[in-house]
Amino acid sequence: MKKKEKSPEQIALEKQEQEKMWEFFLYIWKKRPHLSDVSGAPLGNSPFSYNFDHLLEKSKWPELKYEERNIALVTFEEHTLKTNGFPLEKHKQLIEIARKELL
Repeated sequence: MKKKEKSPEQIALEKQEQEKMWEFFLYIWKKRPHLSDVSGAPLGNSPFSYNFDHLLEKSKWPELKYEERNIALVTFEEHTLKTNGFPLEKHKQLIEIARKELL
């Protein structure tokens, strides 16, 4: 089945959303220490999108995608483990805290 092409309007809206999300991430980056919330590992001086984990997935809870308490700063490895269904114990704890506070 062939994928439907996106209209120029759809492309523009997606770009706006990506820019808004990146601005949100940078806002968090400026406020918090550049350390993983899971392991305490240093994250360096320049943020990458993988450093920002939506504890409660934006696909399931889109209304929480711009909620600061729903974002954990993480390493690439920590984010990958969670994405693949194997979050570390501390990551699980942060997810549970987010559930209690935000749902």
